[in-house]
Amino acid sequence: MVKFECARTISVKNPELASVTVSIGVAVRSIDMKIPDQLIKRADEAAYTAKQIGRNRVAGLPADKVA
Repeated sequence: MVKFECARTISVKNPELASVTVSIGVAVRSIDMKIPDQLIKRADEAAYTAKQIGRNRVAGLPADKVA
């Protein structure tokens, strides 16, 4: 649903049109993650994976052990 809400053409101050796309990384906190930065890093890695796959993607990385 997020993909459809974010994939729109918007007008900017000059007469040209700009296209906006979204790549989202999803992470799940695992038992061994002791600090929030570890979860953020995992979500960032998933976002990078989404960007590699293509525009308007959501990607997640598997968690070994979920808290």
